Amino acid sequence: TTKQGWTKQQPHHAMKFGQLIDAAGDVIKIIGEDQIKDCLWGTCGGGGNASRSGVEDLDDGADLPLSTCDGNKKSLLVGINYRGQRGELRGCINDVENIQKFIVSNFDFPTDSNHMRVLTDDTACKPTRANIIGGMKWLVKNAAPGDSLFFHYSGHGGHVEDTDGDEADGQDETLIPIDYESAG
Repeated sequence: TTKQGWTKQQPHHAMKFGQLIDAAGDVIKIIGEDQIKDCLWGTCGGGGNASRSGVEDLDDGADLPLSTCDGNKKSLLVGINYRGQRGELRGCINDVENIQKFIVSNFDFPTDSNHMRVLTDDTACKPTRANIIGGMKWLVKNAAPGDSLFFHYSGHGGHVEDTDGDEADGQDETLIPIDYESAG
């Protein structure tokens, strides 16, 4: 056990995703949610230029305000194992289940269908191209200042040529839906 009371785990490269989520929850409990929020605002340790009262100190070039996270909470969780397909994966549905537990227990995200949508190989609503796009539209629909919108994806990804020049590496990243062979 370390000075902070943490139990030493396996090396990080050997940690399973569920263990990582559990450890993150333990860190939040040990350090305290307020201190983590201070660090996210850049004020932990007495340093940083950001302030809780505004984001004028944050200059990322986008002029976008940060959420106060005191409004509606919505989440879209997508996990695709591609069962029976080329490139089948094994842990993506588990990732979604772990992330769901994490955001519900640590950040009070509601699980009803008005606030959370889950698309996996096992759900009635499959993670097809149309359903993922529809889910993203649902996620941002009626978003307001102060809302917390959470998107999680676990599955294959890819790259395509960047046609508008906004990527330094010349490639746009893509998500690979369950119906990639027929819908792209």
